[in-house]
Amino acid sequence: MSGATRPPRALRGALVCLLAASGCALPGCLARRNIELLEANLRQQQDLTRDVERQLMLAQRDLDAARRETDQLRNRLAQTGLEAAAEHTEPLARVTGILFHTMMTGGRDTDGLPGDDVLTAVLAPHDADGDLVKLAGSLEIELLDLARSGESQRIGAWKYSAKEARELWHSGFIASGYQLNLPLEQAPTNGAVLLHGRLTTSDGRQFDTSLPVNLQTGTAPAGLAPPRSARPLETSRRAPRSDSPGGPRAFPVQQAGYAVLEEDGDAASGVITASAAVMEIDDEEFLTGSGETPLRPVPMPIDLEPVPNTDGAPTSPPAPPRSEPASGQPRPFPVEGAQSSRRAAASKVLLTSDNWTDESIPYLR
Repeated sequence: MSGATRPPRALRGALVCLLAASGCALPGCLARRNIELLEANLRQQQDLTRDVERQLMLAQRDLDAARRETDQLRNRLAQTGLEAAAEHTEPLARVTGILFHTMMTGGRDTDGLPGDDVLTAVLAPHDADGDLVKLAGSLEIELLDLARSGESQRIGAWKYSAKEARELWHSGFIASGYQLNLPLEQAPTNGAVLLHGRLTTSDGRQFDTSLPVNLQTGTAPAGLAPPRSARPLETSRRAPRSDSPGGPRAFPVQQAGYAVLEEDGDAASGVITASAAVMEIDDEEFLTGSGETPLRPVPMPIDLEPVPNTDGAPTSPPAPPRSEPASGQPRPFPVEGAQSSRRAAASKVLLTSDNWTDESIPYLR
């Protein structure tokens, strides 16, 4: 019995070991297979990219050749004087002029030294309505210094062929056209220059424009001469000192003193009165500041008499005298007029627990 059961157990152990080994080798095989697929896809994409670049190069070459042939045909057509169809020459027929964009044209400092060393400009062709027209042609740019005369006025000149000008075209948010970065070889005299541009199309037409530009120079502007009526200031004369006989006398600043408060002899009243600490101070001692600092005198309060009414405005009549009720009698009902006078008196005198009387104590009826 036991000898018959041993072979199946050994077989089962071998099968378990074989399955475990195959399970460990399976992920490695799958990973290698995925890497091979990714490499194959990458090689395929690289081949497609090279084919597209080759086709693009051929198309660009054919486009350049077609443009050259078109320019030659237009030149021959312009020389013969024949007119072509409008659909073939529509861009040329719409162009009426060129102009420099004022917001995108000006000097720029790139070397960190005082003064502009580069002139940036945007030249744009336009039609009769002022709309932009993308037109190819050769460019000629000149920079003239208005402060000079003769041949020395031209301080810069640049030329671009039709192919070079096509690469200068810029389409921006603010402005579009031929963007030019012109290095300045000569600095202008006072910064005022005149920028002149010319666009020559393939059929021989020319469009010119000019724009005055202010550039920053490296030299500071000369100061203005003073007017003839101006007189120089006398710096040798000084103001008189305060201690000189002819100068004003300086008085020292005196600090404020304090009044001495004394309690009244009647302790029951609790009223505190201020004694007038008036001191006789010598004028010379007060002005010179010698001796001790005197106390600031506290004046006694003075009762002011009422100012009589002289403007003629009517004055309110005096309130009638009040009659005090007898003890034990109820308070009389307020009559008309007395109530208003009582309210006026109440608005002037604030009743508190310190000044209540028998009449002003609130009670319930």
